[in-house]
Amino acid sequence: MSPVRLSPVFGLALTLSVVLTFPLALHLDDHALDGAYWGNQAWSVRVVADALWSGQPLTSTREAGWPVAREVRHLGWVVLLLGALLRPLGAAFVLNLSFLLGPALTATAMVAFARRLLPQASSLALTLAGLTYAFSPHFVANLGNAEAAKAQTWLVPLTLLWALKAAERWRHLPLALGVGAALTFTEPYGLMVTLLVLPVVALGVGRREDWPRWGALAVGLVLIGLVGRAYFTPQGLELTDQIYLPSSPKALATEHLELPASSAPLLSLLFPDAEAAPSGTQHGVYLTWSLLLAALFGARRGDRVGWTGLGLLVVGVLGALGPILFWSREQSLGLWLPMMLAERLHLPIASGGMYYRLLHVALLGLALCVARLSWRPGAAAVFTLFFTLELALSTAAPLPLPTAPLPFPKLAEALRADLQPGAVMTLPGYPEGTASKEWSFRFAALHGRPTTDLPRRPSAPWEWPPFTQGLDRCLKRRAPCDVSPDLPEELAALGVRAVTLREGDNTQTLRAGLTQRLGPPSCEEGLCLWWLDAAPPETVPNKPLLRGPQRPPQR
Repeated sequence: MSPVRLSPVFGLALTLSVVLTFPLALHLDDHALDGAYWGNQAWSVRVVADALWSGQPLTSTREAGWPVAREVRHLGWVVLLLGALLRPLGAAFVLNLSFLLGPALTATAMVAFARRLLPQASSLALTLAGLTYAFSPHFVANLGNAEAAKAQTWLVPLTLLWALKAAERWRHLPLALGVGAALTFTEPYGLMVTLLVLPVVALGVGRREDWPRWGALAVGLVLIGLVGRAYFTPQGLELTDQIYLPSSPKALATEHLELPASSAPLLSLLFPDAEAAPSGTQHGVYLTWSLLLAALFGARRGDRVGWTGLGLLVVGVLGALGPILFWSREQSLGLWLPMMLAERLHLPIASGGMYYRLLHVALLGLALCVARLSWRPGAAAVFTLFFTLELALSTAAPLPLPTAPLPFPKLAEALRADLQPGAVMTLPGYPEGTASKEWSFRFAALHGRPTTDLPRRPSAPWEWPPFTQGLDRCLKRRAPCDVSPDLPEELAALGVRAVTLREGDNTQTLRAGLTQRLGPPSCEEGLCLWWLDAAPPETVPNKPLLRGPQRPPQR
C-alpha cells in the first residue's frame, strides 16, 4: 500500500493523538505525560544520546547512582536512537514526540497489514480497523502510563506485514528479521506477541508451499529473541540494579493467587469498571463490546481471514487470562489454563509474568474482523460513537490523558548551564526517598548530570562514607542533629557538585544542618539546592560495578 494512500490514516490518527494528549503538543519540551514511567524513559533518552555522541559505554554507567557504576538495560531503542539523532532538541521533546507519533504509526501499520490480507477491503473498513486498534483501551492505558516502548506498537503489525512478504519471497526475509530485531530491542513483549500470531496467520491464510519460509522466519525471530533475552537479563547481573525490569522472575502460587496483577480477570475483559481504581499503572484490558460484536459479525463471513481474526482473539484472551482462571481480582475459579504450560516450561513469558500483555494478540484479531466487514457510513458512525463512549468510560483511560509541567525548571536550568562538572546528590536517599524516584528521574533528565541513588530498588546501595551517614539520621528525628564540618570538602572530593533536598514532614532538621555547613540554599517549589566545588571527574574513586547481592549499609 503506497504512502500516499496511507497518509490520510496517519494524519487522522496523529490528530487524535494530539487531542488525546492535549496540550502536550504545545509543550513538547517542558511538559510530560503524567504517568509512572515518563521520568526513567526520558532519562534513558538523555543518557543514551550523550553516550553515543561521546563514545561512552551504553550499559555500565555512573549516571544512575553516582559514584557507583551500575548496569542499565535500556528499553525502547527506536525512541533512544531517535533521541540521539535529535539530541539538540532535548530528551523531553523527543520522548513526547514519540508519544504523539506512536499511535499514528500504529494505525498506519495496522492498515497496511490488514490491506495485505484483505486487498478488496474498503478504505473505510481499513481506517476503522487501524484506529480502533491504535486507540484501544489497552494501548491508550499504555500511553497514559507514559510507557514509551509500548507506545511503539506499530512495530508489531509492521513485523507481521514483512512476515507476509517474506512468506512469499525469500528476498524479503532479511528485512522482516531486521524489523523483528527493532521490535525485540524496543519492546520485548511485542516479539512474544508476534511469535504467537505467526502460526495462527500461517495456518489461517498461508499456503502449504510457503510453510518453509514461515518456518525460517519463526526460527530467525526466536534466535533474535534469545539475543534480546541475553541483553535484557544477562547472567550474574542482579536485576534490581536495573532502571527497567522487563523480565524479572516472579514466583507463582498455582493453588491460589490473591491479586493476579500479572493476569487479566475475566470480568476486566468484559466490563470497564471491573478493574481496580485508576492509578499510575493501569493495564487497560477492557476489550469493548463494540469490537467484540464486530468480531462476531466478521467471523460470520466464513472466509479464512475472518476465522484467522477469531482465532487470534481466542489465543489472545487465553494468554491474557494467565495460567489460572480468575473471575475477578478477588475470586479464582481454580481452573488451569494453557499458559500454565509456560509456567511449567519456564518460558520467557512466565519469567516476565505479564500475561495481560498478550491481549495484544486479541486486539490484532479484532482489528482484522473489523477490516473484514462491509461498512456503510451510518453503521460506521454508530460503531465509532459506541467505541468512543466505551473508551471514555473505561477506568483505565481518563480522557484527555493528564499532563504536567516538568519539575523544578529553574534549578534544572541552573545545573545545566553551570560549566563546572560534578554530580547531583539527591536527598532523602535510599530507602527513605524511594517513593520520589519518578520526579528524580524527570529532574535528572532535565539537568543532565550524574545523580546518586536513582535505581528504584538497588540491590546494594552504595555505603557512603561515615561523614555522610549522619544525614540519614537527621531524617529520623526532629531535634537538631550534627552534620560533619568536613561535609563540603568530602562531598566535593567525591565529585558532587550540588546537593538537593526534597522538603517533607521529616526534613526540617536535615535542611537546617545542611544550611549550617553549606550555606543558604536556592529553593523552588519544595526542592532546595546547595552548590559545592566538585573535584575534577578523574579524581573520583573508580568504584567497581556492583554485581550480585551485597550487604546493605548499616544505617
